[in-house]
Amino acid sequence: MKLDLEYFREQLRRDPIAGSELIVARRGVVLNLETQSRNKPRTLVSPEIVAHNQRTIDRIRGEFWELPIDQLQSELGTIDTQSLPELQLVVDRLARAAAARAEFPRLSAAIHKRTRLFTYIRRSVSAMPRDLAGIKELAWRDALQNGYGREIKWAARLIKQEYPTIYAIDPHWIDDLITVRAPSGARWSLLNLKFPVPGWVLAIVFFAIFRLLAALNR
Repeated sequence: MKLDLEYFREQLRRDPIAGSELIVARRGVVLNLETQSRNKPRTLVSPEIVAHNQRTIDRIRGEFWELPIDQLQSELGTIDTQSLPELQLVVDRLARAAAARAEFPRLSAAIHKRTRLFTYIRRSVSAMPRDLAGIKELAWRDALQNGYGREIKWAARLIKQEYPTIYAIDPHWIDDLITVRAPSGARWSLLNLKFPVPGWVLAIVFFAIFRLLAALNR
């Protein structure tokens, strides 16, 4: 199979890290890997069209919380996912987030005093795809280090039960928060843990451990 030189130029212009998903997806489209059985011809898209659509997505991300919802939805509708199917997942996620945006103030009022999960969900909405995994990991790590693992699970259940449009943005993440457990090999500083017992009880326990160690060393 011969590939047009413009295809290689298009791929080489992309950031191999930030644009890795687009590089792989574009390769699949050009080589017709997903639709070989249908034998539909594919044409290359000009760099100008690619750049225009990417700028539109970047602008939507940057102004997601300020733009009117109807304008958000209208601009998302201008993204050429027919020519650039690799952008479909990004557009779909932003569209789900736009449909749910009106519910965010109510969710914030319901959970922000007990957990910082709202902050991470809000951050994830307009994040680049390459940053999503890091945001999700940070949300759970933050919960463990600051002693509110139960609260983040409670918030995730509440979102699934009472905020279906927000849940629909990333249902797999919310489900994972409900079911995930702390890794068995995780190490956390005692200074970062919150113990549900009075300090004087901990002092007695530590003193007893100290006396026991001293006796064993005699």
